[in-house]
Amino acid sequence: MAATTTLLSLVTPTQGTLSGTWGDTVNYGISDYLDIAIAGTLSFAGDGAITLVNTIGSASGNNIGATTGQYMVIRITGTQSVVKVITAPSYSKLYMVDHAGATSAVTFKASGQTGVSIAVGEKAFVYYNGTDYVKIASSTAGTGSVTSVAATVPSIFSISGSPITTSGTLAMTYSGTALPVANGGTSLTTLTANNVILGNGTSAPTFVAPGTSGNVLTSNGTTWQSTTPAASGASKGQAIAFSIVFGL
Repeated sequence: MAATTTLLSLVTPTQGTLSGTWGDTVNYGISDYLDIAIAGTLSFAGDGAITLVNTIGSASGNNIGATTGQYMVIRITGTQSVVKVITAPSYSKLYMVDHAGATSAVTFKASGQTGVSIAVGEKAFVYYNGTDYVKIASSTAGTGSVTSVAATVPSIFSISGSPITTSGTLAMTYSGTALPVANGGTSLTTLTANNVILGNGTSAPTFVAPGTSGNVLTSNGTTWQSTTPAASGASKGQAIAFSIVFGL
């Protein structure tokens, strides 16, 4: 087998050899690989783990296949029902990963490592840092999904669908918890019918019941209460005048 470069496995012909096959060896073992390493796209559809492996060309052909590791762009299409794992060679290499698939994220990693997650709709540059592949730049389409987003709401609401790990809908409903006084509420979930509401600072309000029929709301200088109305002063005066006039 011909000698190759350390990273991209490009053929390095030995001086004075390959008589009659030099051109094919250079074309298949160098030019074709430089072409895909700079601008080539390798696509994968659907589920199933993928392991990328460097291949080596020769005078008989370039040997570029469906899992050749020297490509620049790795594109995912179709629908993934599980997280798709792509394992790339452990050498200094930059990839552009384009997740154009649906439903599940893609993990891009080195052998034996955890790698990085590429969300649906995300396009990211990843490179091998000597241990694993790490993400260095990313963009996500506005309609794509996210890795994980959780939502929190005040106690008066309940939320379903949180967190979103790929795509989904957050639904907010009333929880039945009363709105606190500090936020403009009463801290109560029910109010007694026909009672008068009295403010109570930052605490829940108090109430005055109607009491006996004919009662009126009176102040004792501090609060309000339901009391029986006193006899009218005018009525008392009229009764006295009547007694005087008629000698009663």
